[in-house]
Amino acid sequence: MADQISICNMALAEVVAAPIESLGEKSLEARETGRYYDQALASLLESHPWGFATRRATLAATINARPSEWAGSFAMPTAVARPIKIMSAMQITGTQGWWIDDTITGADYQIEDGILYCHLSDPVLAFTTTAITAAAFPAKFVDALALELASRIVMPIKKSREMKSDLLKQAEVAKQRAMADDMNRQPINDQWIDEVALARGGWSGSEDYWRR
Repeated sequence: MADQISICNMALAEVVAAPIESLGEKSLEARETGRYYDQALASLLESHPWGFATRRATLAATINARPSEWAGSFAMPTAVARPIKIMSAMQITGTQGWWIDDTITGADYQIEDGILYCHLSDPVLAFTTTAITAAAFPAKFVDALALELASRIVMPIKKSREMKSDLLKQAEVAKQRAMADDMNRQPINDQWIDEVALARGGWSGSEDYWRR
């Protein structure tokens, strides 16, 4: 089971630097891993709708400042790394995994200044959260995060552009592997069409998952 320090030490090993025991140490290694850890994690969490970090929230209505454009406005939940899609609470019943199934089209929405605008009266938002600890990270995500962190700390610690270029390539490969592993962990239901999509004549399906 990974933790923040073990991931930092994995990154330091990639740049051939000394390990640390805590981020509070007065060392270059502790300072730079502490400086870049949250940024590297946020970048990864925003890059893909990770199943282990996906949460759902029923949104609370707010005063709609744009009634001519949207039927309703709703407060966003906290700790959102990446919105995935929204659906009506009534439509979700019995539809497991709707946030990852690309045959299930979410409703249109727009987010501005912490407010989500849409045409639903009871929206449920699926999103990737930042409120998650390292203990929940799958092994391939840990590998990807360590390499992402390593690619960020290599210049201030080693000042080697050659190492940075190599680590950036490794980090991208590790991220793609982690994303593929994440998709393999998540079951997809049979095709399901909501009434709005049916009225529009259906859809191709594959675009929505990657757009949200």
